[in-house]
Amino acid sequence: VFKKKLSATSQEIEKVLSLIVDAVQELCHPSEEIPRVCRDADDDYILACARKAKADYLVTGDEDLLSLENYEGTAIIRPRDFENLFMD
Repeated sequence: VFKKKLSATSQEIEKVLSLIVDAVQELCHPSEEIPRVCRDADDDYILACARKAKADYLVTGDEDLLSLENYEGTAIIRPRDFENLFMD
């Protein structure tokens, strides 16, 4: 996605992946039934993962997810908005 949609270089992708790996506390795979929530059913799995992980944020550029704004306590925000949370 970084390369295709953002034209990121290999170095930029490595840096982003390194930041993500540092930020990840746990990987989870929801095993329970995934409820239909999002207007794009393929995105419901992502919401189920966020719920299971009790994530504070779901960072995405996907308009179907962004339209929800919040799901069970998880704020759904754009990457730029997430980045702005850490700006001085």
